[in-house]
Amino acid sequence: MSEEMPADQLLAKLFEVVLDEARTNRQFAERLVGSLPAQVIARIETKKRPPKPAEPPVSLTRLMNREGEDALVAFLKRRNKSQMRDIVERQQIPVDLAVLDGDVQGIREAIVSGVKMKIADRLAAAS
Repeated sequence: MSEEMPADQLLAKLFEVVLDEARTNRQFAERLVGSLPAQVIARIETKKRPPKPAEPPVSLTRLMNREGEDALVAFLKRRNKSQMRDIVERQQIPVDLAVLDGDVQGIREAIVSGVKMKIADRLAAAS
């Protein structure tokens, strides 16, 4: 038979497992706290689960060059106003800022035009 673990080490391991679960599982933490007498309740901070990995950034100019305008429009249709505004800012797409407050279809069209302009500028600079 294996050697017995000292009580303090056994309790430390037990509480470590309980604490790890309580930090990631709010319902478990609440049930655990609810089972304790009011005098000994200490608030357990729960950790939020890690966010889902973000979609890798997509270069609109690369998308347009490799897959064409239809692919760019399809990509933009899966984005809301806020996301499209962020993309315009991050990728420095030449779009009139007033357009970004308009309707979604207008924003999409402005982005497509801006991407075409950006590609044309790059081609002109390269020649």
